[in-house]
Amino acid sequence: MDRKILLLGLGLCIPPGANAQNLFLEVHGTYQFPIGGIADYDESTSTTASGTTTTYNSVSRNYGKGPGGGFVLGGSLTQLLGWEARFTFITGGTTTVKYNSTSPSYTSAGEAGSFGRYVRFEPAIRIRTGDGAQCWYAAFGPSLALFPKAINTYEYNTQGPTPISSRSVFEQSGSVGWGGFGALGYSSQRPGKVGYFAELNCTAQSWAPAKAEVTEYTVNGEDRLGTLSTAGRELEYVNGYTDTGDTNPDAPSKALKEYLPMSTWGIRAGIRFTIGRQVRHELELKEEQVPGR
Repeated sequence: MDRKILLLGLGLCIPPGANAQNLFLEVHGTYQFPIGGIADYDESTSTTASGTTTTYNSVSRNYGKGPGGGFVLGGSLTQLLGWEARFTFITGGTTTVKYNSTSPSYTSAGEAGSFGRYVRFEPAIRIRTGDGAQCWYAAFGPSLALFPKAINTYEYNTQGPTPISSRSVFEQSGSVGWGGFGALGYSSQRPGKVGYFAELNCTAQSWAPAKAEVTEYTVNGEDRLGTLSTAGRELEYVNGYTDTGDTNPDAPSKALKEYLPMSTWGIRAGIRFTIGRQVRHELELKEEQVPGR
């Protein structure tokens, strides 16, 4: 499904009249900062002879944030209007939630980490202040999270009469994240075909995974993944289901579809390559070198 959407998007965002005389390629790096997220919290509990005290600290989980890199293929339609197709691989920024509990007889500590990894594909319209050597531009269009994966890790350790150490990894995948984006940037082209650019962008996006699977499960260093049934290892997200209380251990479990937040704002910068033609700045320099001008 993701490949079909990608090919369809490429076909729609590259106009029939596009050719090598008006194309450009941008290679960029980016960092995306979270906008909102799923509310969670750190928890620390201490039990003594005088009572129990628990401290909470809020944490927000967002699956769209993190560093990334990619490229943009685009071109001009008119002097001020252009098209582009953006591809950015986001490697993910981890959100960590911690749980701690102490008492005279035991100490336990747990940590849950989560991050998203995906390709952000954005076919867009670009509006420029001109086609000269330097210009400001604005870009906007839909934003799709292709090949998304959310990786959630859980670690737990207890020190006491019966020490226990466990680790599990729960991966969510499938479907496509949908949203939209807008950007404001500045582009500078030196004489020749190489320049640079920088921009601020903002994306509103969410993603509903289609399935999930436990890919790692160890207890005290021993692999226990094989002890899990299909129902305990795999999960399907659906719009609705009926719970009869009779679970089939050989079939994936079911859960209601959930939407994971991926909205971000970020910075993007990199190098711009003009393909096929010189920018107006260089043509003007050549004209100034002609005798009599």
